[in-house]
Amino acid sequence: MAKEKSEHGAKTAAGLMLTKYLRQIAAEITELEKNEEGQEVIMSKAEALARKMWKSALGFKETIIGKGGAREEIVHAPDRGLMAILFERIEGRAPLAFNDTSKRNIADRVDDQAKDRISKAGNIKSEDDTNQ
Repeated sequence: MAKEKSEHGAKTAAGLMLTKYLRQIAAEITELEKNEEGQEVIMSKAEALARKMWKSALGFKETIIGKGGAREEIVHAPDRGLMAILFERIEGRAPLAFNDTSKRNIADRVDDQAKDRISKAGNIKSEDDTNQ
């Protein structure tokens, strides 16, 4: 028992130290990114990461120039996992650091809510209602 507590304490101290350095690095203003107007501006690593998260969560198009100058447009679909992380952060809830497989993820719960609302609007019974 004492060994478990000392090991837990060491892990907690290491985690706090890592968090301290991650916060310091995140605050460094070293990244060059394009803003909404397309101008390059210097910003913190944290802001650059947040902008990339939003971009991926919403989905985006990217043009790649291949061999011979051929242009190819790649469409990146919205990332539901990042949507959930952003939503939870905006709501003030920090996402858990581990995967709890017993609970359904937020994207699936949002899908279920949307299905229920559509069903109620059209007086349609969902599969869950018919099985009960």
